[in-house]
Order: sequence, then structure tokens, then C-alpha cells
Amino acid sequence: MTIPAPSVAAVYAYLLDAIPAQFPADSGIGMYLGDPGNEPELQFVQITDVRMAWSPATMIGSGGEDWLKEGFSVNVKVAAAGAVANFTTDPLVIVDQAWQLVTYVVTAVREDPGLGGLALVAYPQAAIGGAPVACNIGRKSELIVPIAIEQLN
Repeated sequence: MTIPAPSVAAVYAYLLDAIPAQFPADSGIGMYLGDPGNEPELQFVQITDVRMAWSPATMIGSGGEDWLKEGFSVNVKVAAAGAVANFTTDPLVIVDQAWQLVTYVVTAVREDPGLGGLALVAYPQAAIGGAPVACNIGRKSELIVPIAIEQLN
């Protein structure tokens, strides 16, 4: 019996293409797998952690190749920051920019919930965070968007 390896790397590659395809031309939005480094763009999207889980799907006899359902979630972090002189600029502008980045992530998954044939279904589960906080250049707003990916192995 051959059990396929988890397709985490393939999903990463898909998202690294699909999400930036939503960005406006010449937007200057950064796209990263992992750490964006010390000086990322003022607006960026970052693929961070994965949570892998398996659960029984169907059990006939001794199991077989397809009796476990593989599922994982990929956390996608979006961040927007702005130079806010003396913190007097309206922080809602930065919050709005962060939520626009969430829209790009959600749209990339909604346009192809099968992720190009890599999943039975993928869907954004939530958007978590977003309140503006002080940072070294002014204020920033960050959100995490977990994307659930369900497969059958």
C-alpha cells in the first residue's frame, strides 16, 4: 500500500502564486513564506504555520489507503503599517489596508477551493486580530487568516 505524502509544500507553492495574483499591479505588497526579514514592505502577506491533523474517513476491514482523512490549516498573516507622526493620523486607514489584504487572501481561495486539484476543499476559517498597535514606524494592524485544507489519503 502506498500512502501519499502530505502536500504541504505544494499548497505553499499554490498560495505563493494565487495570493499575489490578487494584488493590484505595482502595489508594492510583499509576499513571503516564513519570516519577512527585518525590513518588510509596509503591507505584506506571510504564510506562517501549519497545523496537520488526521481523522478516520471510512473504515472497511483493515483500512487501506483512503481510510484516513488528512486535513491541515495554513496560517496566513497579513500586516499593514504606516508612519504616523505623533500617532495623530487616523489608525483606521491602516486597519482598512490590513482588511484589504485579508480580502486578497480570501479571494485567492474562493476562486479555486480545490487549490488547483491539491485539495478536496479549502476555505478560509476566520480572520483574527486587526486592532492597531504601536510599532517602530507608527502603527500596524495584523490579522491571521487560517485556511483549512481537506484531503483524502
